[in-house]
Amino acid sequence: MFNFVHTSYLFEALKGDYAFDSEDRLSQLFSASFNNSPKFRKLFYNFSKIRPFPDPHAITQQCDQGKMGKGRLDICIYDGKKERILIENKIDAPLFVKQLTKYSHIHPKHSVKRIALVKNFFEPFADNKGWKILHWGDFYRHLNTGLSRCGVETLDYFIINNFKTHMEEIGMKTVTRITKSELLGLAKAVYKMRSPKHCNFSLKIPAFEIAVRYIKMLKHIVEMTKAEPLIRSAVKKNYRFTPWCYGWYTDTKADRYHFMIGADIRLKRRNHRVVCVGTGILFYDKKPKKYRIATYWQGKDNNFENETNYKGKDLILDKYAKQVISLWKKWLR
Repeated sequence: MFNFVHTSYLFEALKGDYAFDSEDRLSQLFSASFNNSPKFRKLFYNFSKIRPFPDPHAITQQCDQGKMGKGRLDICIYDGKKERILIENKIDAPLFVKQLTKYSHIHPKHSVKRIALVKNFFEPFADNKGWKILHWGDFYRHLNTGLSRCGVETLDYFIINNFKTHMEEIGMKTVTRITKSELLGLAKAVYKMRSPKHCNFSLKIPAFEIAVRYIKMLKHIVEMTKAEPLIRSAVKKNYRFTPWCYGWYTDTKADRYHFMIGADIRLKRRNHRVVCVGTGILFYDKKPKKYRIATYWQGKDNNFENETNYKGKDLILDKYAKQVISLWKKWLR
C-alpha cells in the first residue's frame, strides 16, 4: 500500500510539462501533496483556518466560463463533488483585484472559500470579494513546524519535506513576520553583549537567528526595489544588497555604543541632496528592551534625515516593505 501511494504521489507531482520554478509546477506539487498526505491536509486546514472536509480532493488548472469570461483557477479543492476552496497561486506575478473579482463571478457560491497564496502583496485590498490573502512564506514556516512532529520514515514526512524543499529551491522561504517578543529578545541580547560588566544572556532566546531573519527581510526588500524604475534610475548601476552593523557613542562617558543593523542604497548622482537611502533597527545604549525600526535618507554630512519609524506590534514584511519603498521613492523624486 505504501509503495502504491508513494508512486501515485510522484506521478501526480510530476504531471504536466511545467518549468521547475513556475507557479503551475508549485500548484501541481501542492495538489499532489494535498491528495496524498493526510498530515499535509491537516496543516493546510490549520494554516488557512478552514474546517476539514470528509472527502477532500484537489485538482489544478480548472477552466470555467462565467459572465466575465473564462477563468483558469490554479487549484480547486472539492469535498466529493462539491467545490469548497478556490486557490489563486502567485509567485512573482502581481495579484490583481480585477482577476479575483472575475473568479468570484465565475464561482459565486458563498459556501466556497477563496484564498490567494502569494509571495508578496502590497496594494490596498478593501473590497476583497471574500478572498483571504495568505503568504507562501508563512505556510513554509507552518509546514516546517508540522514536519518536526512526523516520523522520518512515514509517507507524510516524505511528502511534506519534498514540498518544503521545493519551496526553498524556488526562493519561497521568505521571512514574512518577526514578532514583537522576538524583537524584544534581540534587543535584550544586544544590550547584554555590549555590557563590559555583565556580558551574558540566555541562549533560549535565539538572538542570532532573529538577527539573521531580519537581515533576510532587508535583502528581500532591496531585491524588490530593483523592480522600481525610479530607484534604479537614481542609482544608475546594478547595485547589490550590502547589510551592515554600526555603533556610535552619544556620550563620551558611556560604556556602551548605540548599535544598529541595517541596509542602504547609495546613489551615483553626486549633486543630489540625498547620498543614500536606508533602513535599519536601532538598539539604545542604556535601555535593555528598547529598539526602533527607522527608514531614513542621508546627505553628504552622513546625518539621518526624515527618520520615519515603523509602527506595529510585529514586524510584517509586506507592511515594512511598502513603507520603505514608498519613502525611498518619495525622497528620490
